[in-house]
Amino acid sequence: MLLPMGSHTIKLPQYVFESNLGELLARLGECRSHSEVCFDFQQVAYYIPAAIVSVVAMVNELHVQDVRCSFVNHKDCEAFRYLQRIDLFSEMGLDLPEDFFRRSGSRDFVPVEKINSATKPELASSLGECIDPAGGPAKQVIEFSAGECILNCRQHSRAIGYVSAQYAAKSDFARIGVADCGRGIRGSFRDNRSKFYREGMTDAEAIALAIRPNVSSTADLPHMYGKSPNAGVGLSMLRDLVRQTLGHMVVVSGSGWWKQDGVRSPKSDGLPGNGFFPGTVCSVCFTRKQIGDYDAMLKEARRKVKGLPEEESDANLFL
Repeated sequence: MLLPMGSHTIKLPQYVFESNLGELLARLGECRSHSEVCFDFQQVAYYIPAAIVSVVAMVNELHVQDVRCSFVNHKDCEAFRYLQRIDLFSEMGLDLPEDFFRRSGSRDFVPVEKINSATKPELASSLGECIDPAGGPAKQVIEFSAGECILNCRQHSRAIGYVSAQYAAKSDFARIGVADCGRGIRGSFRDNRSKFYREGMTDAEAIALAIRPNVSSTADLPHMYGKSPNAGVGLSMLRDLVRQTLGHMVVVSGSGWWKQDGVRSPKSDGLPGNGFFPGTVCSVCFTRKQIGDYDAMLKEARRKVKGLPEEESDANLFL
């Protein structure tokens, strides 16, 4: 843990999409080295769910570390009302008056929700219903994806996580974001004494390893689990669903990031400026019109994962 070094102001960027998510996370990671942090929202106009939950996770981690947090220009930024509706401010501990009526359920977003040991499978279902209330293939894909992201956060982070979802009709993008400030992917491999872990492994290498089929950091913990609750196939299947729908998937942990854009070869590297984010962030984006036959898509994803029975149910695998 870094020692506090005085006050620090983080000017949050105007827009955060998959392409510059790493830059935001590198900025957030700098907050841990200070005793006081001021978050300046003046320029904020649009954030994808992964960016929103990353800010929430970092603020709450700073609270745990007794770092004093303050917020400026949040009421004047372009995204204020949306961020208020999605519960970013309330989850950070800000009690702000609301001048709008809240409706139960929305077709455009799911507010920020905590992920902990008490998280129920119904959360993944509600995320799917937000994207496709009719219960079609888009709901199934989102529900599957959310379930896998939530499961990984619960099993590996050893910290409270946060999840949110959003559908942007103009771009037809359905997005899920999950973030925590836990031990990270490399830390999970190390602490669980995984056969896949090696000394000197970088965070980027650990992420790339976690994406591979049949790799799970809990596989070698029979003394804790009896048997591994994770088949080590969820993230690799999720990656294939992203490829089939020409979507995007970004995973950031520690100093590393990994990104899949459609059918292109994935890219992996360190965070900008030797940055470091304490924990793990996963962002998944689907183009909804590209989601066709869910059963056929899932069958194709399973086909690429060695040793996974096609008849295995989603519920048994992921929640």
